[in-house]
Amino acid sequence: MIDSLTEIANRRRYDVAPEDEWRRCGRNGSPLSLIVVDVDHFLACNDHLGHAEGDVVWRRVADTLQQTGGRPGDLVARYGGEEFVMFLPEIDTVAGEPLAQEARPGVEAQQIRHPASPVPAWVSISLGGKTVIPGDATAGPEFFRGADTALYIAKATGRNKLAWR
Repeated sequence: MIDSLTEIANRRRYDVAPEDEWRRCGRNGSPLSLIVVDVDHFLACNDHLGHAEGDVVWRRVADTLQQTGGRPGDLVARYGGEEFVMFLPEIDTVAGEPLAQEARPGVEAQQIRHPASPVPAWVSISLGGKTVIPGDATAGPEFFRGADTALYIAKATGRNKLAWR
């Protein structure tokens, strides 16, 4: 349930988390937010600096996200490929957007060099978020798809941004 490289939750842990929180938030009428995070131009970084430096990037981004979404009940996980997720029970859009905005400059402030980036000279992240108030339905792929679609909007409009749906 823990990603061996980043030492945060892994995809398997994320896959089991939403259902319980979905039901709990649904019972309470509480919001639930999901943020999908992508390391901008990571493949170019990894190709240019090598896999060892790429692993350092993963760990430092994971640490920043973990510090940002660090309340009990929050789940920050390595989703796979170049993506992380932040699963935030009882966080609405009003609280979720600033939290996501905090993560973005947190990564940028570390100034992890990324000489192959066409944007800044250091590693940056793009984020997509979605908030729902769960109903009777089970947590389905459409919740993730909404946040993922927002991520692709952030990437398509220049990267190093947040988009929320």
